[in-house]
Amino acid sequence: MLAQPFLQIPLVFATFICLIYETSAYSIFSLSSSTLWSNAKLVVAGRGDLERETRVVVESVGGVFLGGVLEEEKLRLYQSAWVVLSTSFIEGWGMTIVEANACGTPVVGYATGSIPEIIRDGVNGFTVPYKDLRAAAKRVEQILTMDSWEREALWKASHEESLKYDWDKTAAEYYGVLRSLF
Repeated sequence: MLAQPFLQIPLVFATFICLIYETSAYSIFSLSSSTLWSNAKLVVAGRGDLERETRVVVESVGGVFLGGVLEEEKLRLYQSAWVVLSTSFIEGWGMTIVEANACGTPVVGYATGSIPEIIRDGVNGFTVPYKDLRAAAKRVEQILTMDSWEREALWKASHEESLKYDWDKTAAEYYGVLRSLF
């Protein structure tokens, strides 16, 4: 469900299952400019082996760690965020990217696994080289400091990109292929 984020404070949302310290959202957030840091809010949600450690570090940079959240809360977070960070070091399929895009939220993620297939640079987010925290911080900052018209165009394009992964459309295409074979 597309929703336009109209928060006065830019929200950076990050999901995690098991973060590795050196590649995490809070490290990226802490590398952003102090002006951005004081005007943006980092929110991290998810569960994993490093949940306790993640909470401490996220809170140390002024962020909020929510732990596991229900699907309804995750949807609200996607809809409220100006950008979502995907810091997975390997991703078979980036469902969180498609979910964020379906809510009109661009994603900054590492160019690993399937992520480059889902994120079209400058259209529905940006990819950065794996573990390049400075590049990720720069892209997050770029999105948060865009002119409103440019940011709104990115939100709209993010939603439009997500429509490629509509189950009904995929099923119809698959059915068409099967029909052509028989």
